[in-house]
Amino acid sequence: MSAKETFIEEDGFGFVPRPDPEEHGRSYEIVRRYTMTNKHKASVRLISWGAGIQSIRVPDKKGVLGDVVLGFDDINGTWEA
Repeated sequence: MSAKETFIEEDGFGFVPRPDPEEHGRSYEIVRRYTMTNKHKASVRLISWGAGIQSIRVPDKKGVLGDVVLGFDDINGTWEA
């Protein structure tokens, strides 16, 4: 797969508390989410907090997309786990 066949999107996923807010000037860290999608609509979602895989969606033999990663849809589920 070439880079021109892959679409990359970035968005916000949420906020997590910082253990050392005085050092960084704020009490939270912004968690970013990156979604890479290929021409077949298969996608991988990665979050910047812990370099976690949030989702991998791939088509089954009928072409229906399904998520094959056991994970959470938002940062609250990820943080509380």
